[in-house]
Amino acid sequence: MASSPAVALFNLQLSSSNAALYTAPTGTWVQILRLLAANQDTAPHQVTFYLVPSGNSAVSAYITTPALTILPGNTYLGYNENGLILGPGDRIYGFADTSAVVNCFASGLLSTGS
Repeated sequence: MASSPAVALFNLQLSSSNAALYTAPTGTWVQILRLLAANQDTAPHQVTFYLVPSGNSAVSAYITTPALTILPGNTYLGYNENGLILGPGDRIYGFADTSAVVNCFASGLLSTGS
């Protein structure tokens, strides 16, 4: 199985609508190395993350971090997501209670083959 060096999966601001943040490419498994969510606002904000198997929707059964409050200037370090594996077509979904105040970054290792 061929593996990549660590790569950025996404670097964005969370929206207040649940949305796919990353989809594992066809034929590729992805180990999440780091997921960070940083509250840049002066008020606390909540974030929710899901790891959704290919072909499924972001429903409560796939929540990994439910409505976690991040205090102003603080960062969630992805304790529930780090180290988990996405299969081909699996997705990371997420949102914040308010748009454009929580920055989110994820990195991972991509592996292909059998």
